[in-house]
Amino acid sequence: MKTRQLGNSGFPISELGFGCGGFWGENVFPERKAIELVRQAATAGINFFDTGSSYSHGNAEVRLGRALQGLGREQLLVGTKAGTHLSARGLYKDFSPEALERSARRSMRNLGLDPLPLLQLHSPSCDQMRQAIDHLVKLKQRGMVRYIGVSVGNATAQTALELSAFDCVMLTYNVMEKELSETINVMARKGIGVLVKSPMAHTVFSNKRFQIRRLSDLWYVARILKNYRKMLKQRAQYRFMNETAGFSASEIALKYVLNHPGVGCAVIGTTRPEHLQENVATLDKTVPADVIRKIDGVV
Repeated sequence: MKTRQLGNSGFPISELGFGCGGFWGENVFPERKAIELVRQAATAGINFFDTGSSYSHGNAEVRLGRALQGLGREQLLVGTKAGTHLSARGLYKDFSPEALERSARRSMRNLGLDPLPLLQLHSPSCDQMRQAIDHLVKLKQRGMVRYIGVSVGNATAQTALELSAFDCVMLTYNVMEKELSETINVMARKGIGVLVKSPMAHTVFSNKRFQIRRLSDLWYVARILKNYRKMLKQRAQYRFMNETAGFSASEIALKYVLNHPGVGCAVIGTTRPEHLQENVATLDKTVPADVIRKIDGVV
């Protein structure tokens, strides 16, 4: 698999990353299958694995740690996140120095990694990001983490850019959410690596998205209906992606993201080996320029 430089870090990151959270990390999804997916991804050349301390009710990190055993971890970039915490009442945010350090040490134990290859602030507000950055830098200086980053939303991406201390930024960019395209360009010019989350736009655009064949399909559809109603209203504008000869809508969506010169890695998530295989095979395809222009024209 081709690699791209992750900003000024010097790390050659694979064009695809594998997301280890969501249904992949839930107990209802057999751990044997979850581990097989990680091994399949690594065999295909994927060297970036993304997770978080609070993902899948806290189970994802532990599961990924077991999946990484025997994979030559020194060749991989494993990213986790700190700042979102679990409690009996649900999730809460705490980016204090003490909380960040506790979270980092727990992640090191869960993943079996010392130092952590990449530690990211998990969706902080602008103020939380400004308050936490100094201690995150100190964790790097002390050798607890190799690279530092932040996972942002549209409203906080500019703050991450202004702070200029992050090795990489994880943000949303896809066919249906293109607002940060120019921000990605600026980050690339400044040497900040760009990791793209939700590159497939949850496949809301696909005619196949609402076909329920297994439990995981139901889980994803329920998530879309709860969190992405705005995107559902835009589906009709992307119908042409399902009608492009020689390409599936998902192939077009993935190649659109990787067509952006500032993108370092597109992080995909799946619980199906065949979907992972299809995503890897997509890398060798070239989407017609007129299709790319048509996507750019949808606002």
